[in-house]
Amino acid sequence: MRYDKIVTFVSETEGGYNENTGDYEDGMLIRVTKSANVSDLGEEKKALVVGDLSKKAKVVRLNGVFTDSFDWIEYDGDKYVVTLPKYHRRETVFYVGEA
Repeated sequence: MRYDKIVTFVSETEGGYNENTGDYEDGMLIRVTKSANVSDLGEEKKALVVGDLSKKAKVVRLNGVFTDSFDWIEYDGDKYVVTLPKYHRRETVFYVGEA
């Protein structure tokens, strides 16, 4: 299996009051880029996992276990949210749907 696609895992931190400067600060986006195997989800599984056939749905496979927390995944200019994560011994699989 080729892990030849680039996906970005994005976490968003909330802004708030900074006691050191006395100002309110905006939130930040933290991005982690990984190589992955990305494929389309079949129609039957898309109906079960995402629930809407009109949305894009993908399967993102990573080599190794990836347990970092994140809010969404960016791939090919689109934003996806994880609907079903699966952690195997040597692989992590995310079933994602378009946000």
